Amino acid sequence: MKYKSILWIIPLLLANLFCTFGVPSQPATPPPDISAIVSATLTAADPPLIAPIPTEAAAIPARDFFPAMGTVSGQELMFPASAIPPLRIAFFNPDGSLQAYTDTAPGQNHYSIDLPVGTYTVVAYSIAGNGFNEGTAGGYTPAVACGLSVDCNDHTLIPIAVKAGLTLEGINPNDYYAPENSFPPMPH
Repeated sequence: MKYKSILWIIPLLLANLFCTFGVPSQPATPPPDISAIVSATLTAADPPLIAPIPTEAAAIPARDFFPAMGTVSGQELMFPASAIPPLRIAFFNPDGSLQAYTDTAPGQNHYSIDLPVGTYTVVAYSIAGNGFNEGTAGGYTPAVACGLSVDCNDHTLIPIAVKAGLTLEGINPNDYYAPENSFPPMPH
């Protein structure tokens, strides 16, 4: 009986030994050279899967991402009423498309905005609220420079030139006396 107990223990010990240390086999094969396989695949591809890297760095000028900017401001905004409503000061490109606008608060008589270098025309529009109608337009015209007297008849918009790093002051679109439809409609 003692021998039978020992005989069944011997196969268990051998199994444990082989599982722990492994069965000797053929010599291990080295892992494949992955970089050689990738290089051969890319070389064989027609057209190439990856564009070649140029030898000279193709730098993209910063000005393409960040246009040169200048500032436009007005310090004497007016409105033909006893108070100044909130205003939308809009800047139009020479082709009449909207470039940008800034809104003021009720009673605010000044503004400042940064714009890309370029030429613009400027129109102020009343924003509805506080007892004011929306869309009453005033432009920056020769009539403003003339003092808005009854003798000032030129209501054409004056193009302003925004220059890099400079502030263009005194651009007050206060000509609310131009004939109807003289200025572009209010942008929303």
